[in-house]
Amino acid sequence: MLLLEAESGAGDAGIEFKGAGGNQFNIQQPGGSAGLFFYDRTNSAYRMYIDATGNVGIGTNSPDEKLHVMGNIVNEANGHAAGLYTFQKTIAANGGSADIFTISNTHGAQTFTVMFNCSTSGYSVAKTDVVAHAFGQTPIVNILADTGPFSGNNFSVTYTDVSSTGVKCAITNNSTTVAADITITLVLAGSPTAVTLTKH
Repeated sequence: MLLLEAESGAGDAGIEFKGAGGNQFNIQQPGGSAGLFFYDRTNSAYRMYIDATGNVGIGTNSPDEKLHVMGNIVNEANGHAAGLYTFQKTIAANGGSADIFTISNTHGAQTFTVMFNCSTSGYSVAKTDVVAHAFGQTPIVNILADTGPFSGNNFSVTYTDVSSTGVKCAITNNSTTVAADITITLVLAGSPTAVTLTKH
């Protein structure tokens, strides 16, 4: 067994890796508490942190649950586009718009659910849509939930047919003064081998 011990009672014990280019990366045990973390010393950032209770944080050193990810998440089905995706967009006020994703479908049919949650102060708006698309046809959109405008602020979502072989999702911010910080959660099912997802 290899024992790594801190130089002082309250210090961290760990290993430091330093490449020829000067980049540094540490694997450390935090002094004074149980746990383990992977620290990017070059960019002063925690990459992964395991706390004393076994909670794992990626991009955070204070995980709240068994797995806590600070950032976008992709969970794909065996290398195919079908899966769970979470990402964020900040869209400017006064008609600002952004393409969110395009789903291409080479054959067969697909269905997906999209949840939109705006977390900007004074802009509490949430929407959930279910979209079905068969190859060679236009998308069918069902709105499951829409909280409507909040303090006069709202955003709209469109699904555009792409040559009858795909669907492009876009968001327009209808607020005249407040930028919209929107978290998008996409659950993509359908025919995995036929589907390609492009995030914009």
